[in-house]
Amino acid sequence: MTHRERVFRAINFETPDRVPMDLWIIDDYWMAMLKEKYGGMDPFLDMLDVDLFMAFTNMPRSPGNYLSGIEEVLDTPWEDPDDFRLYTQVHRPGKDYYYGLIEAIERHKFQRGRVILGWVVGVYEGLQGFLDTEQTLLEFALHKKEVREFSERLGEWSARVAHNAIDLGADILLISDDWGQNGSMLFNPKDWYELILPGFRKIVQVGVERGVPVMVHSDGYIEPVLDTVVELGVRILHPVQESAGMDQLKVRQKYGDRLCLYGGLDVRDLPSMSLDEVERLVRTKIETLGRNGGWIMCTSHSVAEEISLEKILRAYEVAKSIRLS
Repeated sequence: MTHRERVFRAINFETPDRVPMDLWIIDDYWMAMLKEKYGGMDPFLDMLDVDLFMAFTNMPRSPGNYLSGIEEVLDTPWEDPDDFRLYTQVHRPGKDYYYGLIEAIERHKFQRGRVILGWVVGVYEGLQGFLDTEQTLLEFALHKKEVREFSERLGEWSARVAHNAIDLGADILLISDDWGQNGSMLFNPKDWYELILPGFRKIVQVGVERGVPVMVHSDGYIEPVLDTVVELGVRILHPVQESAGMDQLKVRQKYGDRLCLYGGLDVRDLPSMSLDEVERLVRTKIETLGRNGGWIMCTSHSVAEEISLEKILRAYEVAKSIRLS
């Protein structure tokens, strides 16, 4: 079975030959270690036989000094969403793991046949590109009218990026927008509906209208808004973070074949687990979530120095060894 066949069978709740796999590596330590041991990240992913690869576009403002507040954000020129550079590696010099969309499509889709996640920024993370985290949350609390204006504008901007990413060859539209923390959302769920939803809806609609699966990445606990997320047409959710209070099995039972779960390897738990515990975790997730499709194995976020290479190797070797059809 090809990477694409395997992934889209899982998304459509059809049984693949084995569970599809992804691995997020956005870490200097891991990149240096993989370069020394395997010659780089790409040969390592080839050895694991992962099925997907996350490719980045840019944000409406290139990384740099933070602005003072929402009014300055609204008055500041944004990047042109049609600028070719937003879809290449040039906006992350020296960061080998931040593949631009164009480079990733060439190296991982055309050369290796992997499914490409086209990363597009959401409202909250978009505002964090202009302001630090504390100021972003203050603006949500104190200047809702202006944040709503930002949401509408960001939604239009990222919708244009989403169209371009699909035109270039992205197979799945990945909207990245952290909304949760441990046990609760970062802000009142009412604020999500008032301030996040207007822009978020515009981005999701691009994937729905163009027939491309829409995936959301949000760390933390986000159950209060999941009904609306699914109703809008989101088909894939990452990471459904159990260490923050999410229950993957309950989410599966509630949404059934409307929502494919993506994750299962919580990077907060992996450092303290033994190799045997890692193996049992993978086997349990496959049996409870993935045997009939509907689950793609991945880390909940990027692997870090605290997670040993041996644990990752064990997890992916076990997943590859379990045949589903």
